[in-house]
Amino acid sequence: MSSTKRTRSGFTLVELLVVIAIISILVGTLLPAVQKVRSAAARSKCSNNIRQIGLATLNYESSANSYPRAGEHVWIDGGGGVHRVMDLQSPFVFLLPHLEQSQAAAGYDPRYRYNDGGVPSNVASAKAMPPIFLCPANALSSDRLNGRDSAGFGCADYFPVPYTQLAADGSLSAGFWPSAMTGKAYPTGFNVSATTNGYYKDFGRAAGFVSPARTWQLDAATFNPVGSSAFAIDAQYGATKVDDVSDGTSVSLLFVEGVGSNEKMMQAPLSNGSAHFDPAAGGASARWRWASPDIASAVRRKVNSAKNATYTGFDATDGCAWAQADCGPNGQIFSFHGNGAHAVFADGHVAYMRETLPLAVLRALVTRSDGRNEALPEGLE
Repeated sequence: MSSTKRTRSGFTLVELLVVIAIISILVGTLLPAVQKVRSAAARSKCSNNIRQIGLATLNYESSANSYPRAGEHVWIDGGGGVHRVMDLQSPFVFLLPHLEQSQAAAGYDPRYRYNDGGVPSNVASAKAMPPIFLCPANALSSDRLNGRDSAGFGCADYFPVPYTQLAADGSLSAGFWPSAMTGKAYPTGFNVSATTNGYYKDFGRAAGFVSPARTWQLDAATFNPVGSSAFAIDAQYGATKVDDVSDGTSVSLLFVEGVGSNEKMMQAPLSNGSAHFDPAAGGASARWRWASPDIASAVRRKVNSAKNATYTGFDATDGCAWAQADCGPNGQIFSFHGNGAHAVFADGHVAYMRETLPLAVLRALVTRSDGRNEALPEGLE
């Protein structure tokens, strides 16, 4: 009589459960580490992007002997009225050749607005989406279409700083203090009427989103007519030179992170009365587009303001929602890195500005010639 030896194959249920438990523990241990590595890589990419934007600005300055205009300036009329006016171009337009975006740059004519339907080459260039304008650490990226808005125009996660409205003590004020890229107001005193003054024209307030303080804009249609070889409005008139930055280039901001800006940040009623009038669009400007001069925004709040807000939900501390202008990622220094945001300075170096940065110091870093608080290191990395 023969006997056969029985051998066991496979695992028992208990052994399988033990293996699954061990794998679960390993995944639970490693996943946070993987996420941390990914976050660090995204932060590094964002830092490198803004560094390249800063270096492109310095390359432009070397060739043009001035910085590009920031995208917005303040004009005070003869009666004392204060008007916040868009420049003719976004500074990003002039940086394209220095950011290896030669195709978009070649088709762009800076005499005309980016969205002028009579200049299709400008529109086509503005619909390009240079990856360097996007930060990969963007929790709101799904509210764009591959980095573009619903009209196909490219967005940006970095913005130029035209001035600040923070007073010397850090409090919010009605004043305007220029930055390293703030250009001069354009000439006036000719072509004067109730709705015109020099190169400016009052286009009237469109219903809804347009601010009554932002209806006066440069009249490019009159002074830079499409199809004419003559043009009077120079997009780089009165641009800032290095010598104008008396505080020092190492303590004067150029660009900052404003990650996530998109068209959902313009919705009634919260966005009413906040936008520039865009003469080419015939209504409110789109401040989230890299080619729009309205990409520029004044610094009015702390770094990463309204972190706990939503488009329509108010932040309990800062008291605003993202659909309101100058709140969180809608026109203020903001990132999703956790505790701060990147900025590039007029000498090309990048710093990480923490949320604890005192507003008085932030104000001093924006201004180009106030001589206050720049030496304080608190809140900077």
